[in-house]
Amino acid sequence: MSGTGARAHFRGSRRAVGRWRLRSRFRRNRTSRLTLRQAYLVVVVTFLATMVVSGLYAGVLGMDQPASLPSRCATETFPTSLTQRDYLTLSIFVNPATHSEFYVPSNFTVPAHTLILITIVDYDNGSSSVSPPYSSVCGTVNGTMSLNGVTLTQLDPGNVAHTFSLTNGTYAGFNVPIPPAGNNGASPSVVTFSVYFNTPGVYRWQCHADCGQDQMTLDGKMSGLLTVL
Repeated sequence: MSGTGARAHFRGSRRAVGRWRLRSRFRRNRTSRLTLRQAYLVVVVTFLATMVVSGLYAGVLGMDQPASLPSRCATETFPTSLTQRDYLTLSIFVNPATHSEFYVPSNFTVPAHTLILITIVDYDNGSSSVSPPYSSVCGTVNGTMSLNGVTLTQLDPGNVAHTFSLTNGTYAGFNVPIPPAGNNGASPSVVTFSVYFNTPGVYRWQCHADCGQDQMTLDGKMSGLLTVL
């Protein structure tokens, strides 16, 4: 092979090697881009699947939950030197003929900007299970209640006779659970708690323990109106 031919062959070989290296880099870059795209796709699919499963799980949990859960458990602040006091007593009775339960009174009025001590006397010895939020005290002063002289923040969800729950307006979510009476109703349970309402208005209260649907939503039974003036 002549010198000119050898040099031409050498240059051709260099160009071939250059093209091979360029193709190799292109394939590597393309492979890298595909790998990144695949990784991104995996992340997106995993995220969407997680969201779907979480939504289904939340839906399953929500099936046995009440329509509205307590959302406000902070009591309104009031002056520690407050001297204005008021008192309200509610009683829960059972009609022996119909076995229906009812609060007395069911509609009542309390003053605003006043510390109010409420006493609920329960003569009903029946109990039912409630969702955990409705077995907890929510919205009272200090977030507590007193049961026969013992300070509590919640009851056993499986041993609640009734609740006193506000369902609308500023105080929606207020809740106090009431345990059953003892000794076949001869020894009533006595629950006391303090409240302080800053916002006047008319608020609906309702029992969220299972007293029978006709009673739970019927005014004069397990539902009524609290007026703050």
